[in-house]
Amino acid sequence: SAHDLTSRCVAHIDLANGVDIGDIRLRAGAATVAASGPITPTLQLRASVRNVSAQLLSSFVTTGVAAAGAISADAVLDGTLSSPSGTIRVSGRGLRGWSGPGAVSADFDATARLRGAVAALAAPLADGKAGKLTVRGSLPFGPGAALDLVAAGGLDLGVFDRFLTAEGRRLRGEATRDLTAGGTLAAPHVTGTIRLRDGEVQDYAQGILIAGLTADIQIDDGVARITRFTGRAGEGTVALAGMADLLAPGTPVDITVTARGAKLPARDLVTAVVDADIRLRGR
Repeated sequence: SAHDLTSRCVAHIDLANGVDIGDIRLRAGAATVAASGPITPTLQLRASVRNVSAQLLSSFVTTGVAAAGAISADAVLDGTLSSPSGTIRVSGRGLRGWSGPGAVSADFDATARLRGAVAALAAPLADGKAGKLTVRGSLPFGPGAALDLVAAGGLDLGVFDRFLTAEGRRLRGEATRDLTAGGTLAAPHVTGTIRLRDGEVQDYAQGILIAGLTADIQIDDGVARITRFTGRAGEGTVALAGMADLLAPGTPVDITVTARGAKLPARDLVTAVVDADIRLRGR
């Protein structure tokens, strides 16, 4: 294979009275998969996955991604296929979707407790540089069942250095997220708030520095409304207000930019102090 893996598979499946996995063991390099137990007419499945590398998974999902880290999982399932019960635990360690400067790794431990057509989900994600995000709540299997998920945590904007540094830009600050997903899987309804405190935007090539950024963004069913967005540019200020419909085709926006005595830009060759009232509308 592309990863030069040595694979071995042992399987025994009984079809006399439904489907009964007597024993399945698969090894591919350091990764192992094991499963045993009946699937139909009743479900009593015990399964485990160990040391599946993210690089191995990426070879089946996409190309050009230098993924790293490993994933393991355990499942204890009872009931029936149409109404399962039990617990699924999945963990990831040292996961990274890219390599090079600024690349960071993340760990997560997710637990899903199945109750018929609904799974109670708890999934904390820890990124040593970017911050932490926890997702919890209930996740339905059917498209018409109720969805109830909450995502909360912080994000260090320095994590975007990997994309911005090469262009001579940088972001700083801590953003907190508190989002709730309701409705159904077919028609989800997302609401919540994103807040930024003590942020900073810098463009070295243009000589632009906006510091002391404070922002509050309300999310309601895909529409992001900027209720507060202010920062300092030299002795002056820059402010934004408006909205963006993130789910609509073309992402319609209606944003107002206000500058009062803002030093934009500030370089050795030229310095400009700007007063402005600009409204941007369209897609």
